[in-house]
Amino acid sequence: MEPALVQRRSVHAAGFIVLDLLVADGRMTPIVGGTAANVAVNLSVLGWDSCVTALLGDDRAGKEVVRQLSHYGVDTSGVVLDPGVRTPVLIHEVVRGRHRFRFSCPQCGSKYAKFRPLDPGKVSAAPEASVHFFDRASSYATRLAEGVNRSAVVVFEPGTPGRPAATAALASSSHLLRVSSELEIEAGTEAASPQVQVVGLGSEGVRFRLAGDTDWVHLPSELRAPLVDAGGAGDWLTSGILDAVPLDKIHDSSLCPGELRAAVSRGLMLAAVCCQYEGTRGQVGSSVWADATQRMSLPTPTAPRLPTFDLQNCRDCEAWFHHV
Repeated sequence: MEPALVQRRSVHAAGFIVLDLLVADGRMTPIVGGTAANVAVNLSVLGWDSCVTALLGDDRAGKEVVRQLSHYGVDTSGVVLDPGVRTPVLIHEVVRGRHRFRFSCPQCGSKYAKFRPLDPGKVSAAPEASVHFFDRASSYATRLAEGVNRSAVVVFEPGTPGRPAATAALASSSHLLRVSSELEIEAGTEAASPQVQVVGLGSEGVRFRLAGDTDWVHLPSELRAPLVDAGGAGDWLTSGILDAVPLDKIHDSSLCPGELRAAVSRGLMLAAVCCQYEGTRGQVGSSVWADATQRMSLPTPTAPRLPTFDLQNCRDCEAWFHHV
């Protein structure tokens, strides 16, 4: 007998969790980021039970990541803070509607720490959830996905091409493959799709298809207002799709075209709202966000209290970039 799908809307996210240093107007604001963290936070504020597992450093950056995740209602009991590891950080620069990421300090040139996966031996301690979300292919992610894909929805959104064999193995265990056209990962080489596939096309919207389909459907972007910052829009696209799609139907491949189209449309709407603000969740708690989601009140304050730093002072770099 097939295991029953966990019905309660809950998500476990594992992958790239980073202290995202938002730089705008000459100031730097540390904000928890990375696709795995963003999806966990987004779904938490949309009313899901949300948790993450991750390997981070036992440093100021790692503790700030945990503090902010906890503030948004994300369960962080699966986060390992290891004194022998450095927490990943990156610069997210926003200038006149365009953004870019830096992976080293602009003042002293020091490179930031990279993603470190959990040991695959930790799989047995992974939480139960109706959705397991991964954005990095690793032995931990692949082993967990293979173990839960009969009882939960597995979502893979590769943030990097990664190692081809590992990426292919995790994709083969997923029910939803969410990729960006910017990556050299082609979701459409097969004659028919082995799972639901959604490809982000940036300002051109998305293309998507159901499991077993050969043809793609295109929907344009919902952005009608001036673009402020596209950072995090793809994560809201994913979150909106998951919040709207019938999980049992995506799990057993019985989803109908209209249901997937409606879910993708909701994701596009939330992505468009994100693009109207700096950062990945500056819209949460605003009237625009309330109109888009029908949710204004949150169980926690709309945003954690965040420190800001002057970019010209490299002592700030020492405090946050080097985790002193």
